Amino acid sequence: MVRTVIAHTHVDEDANSATSRTRGTGRCSTRSAARRVLETAVTASLTVPHEAKAEGLRWTRGLLRASGQDPALRAVWYRVNQESEDKLIPLVARLAGDDADPLEIRLAATDAIRVTLETWAESDADVEGPGSPAEPAVRCLRELTGGMRLLAEPSKVRDSAP
Repeated sequence: MVRTVIAHTHVDEDANSATSRTRGTGRCSTRSAARRVLETAVTASLTVPHEAKAEGLRWTRGLLRASGQDPALRAVWYRVNQESEDKLIPLVARLAGDDADPLEIRLAATDAIRVTLETWAESDADVEGPGSPAEPAVRCLRELTGGMRLLAEPSKVRDSAP
């Protein structure tokens, strides 16, 4: 499901667009654009505009529930997430700019969707409405990246600089 961020939300195009809009224009910071693009991509990847996508989320829930008792299935889930992380890292790096900390780039590209889907799979919440995956995924992204200079507001970066 993490692959959805790349495959179905055009993050690569959004990253190019956000990066080109922010460099030298003064309209918004690269950090703000990076945060906005990541949050939009996460939300879009877990929003269900049609029944096929809703069914895909339900299917993912079933697999995640089964993976608790099936080590091979769990290994596939973690491998898919690792492969997705490997694809997201260069996109986040491009959004973050040349001076970004590689550790922060990797943290921003990992776990928000995985943790959200695993938590949601344990619940009985539907794919839309209260408890659905989209909102907690953005919350997870914000929690995972909350203290990072990479995605902080410019004033917070100045305040936390060593």
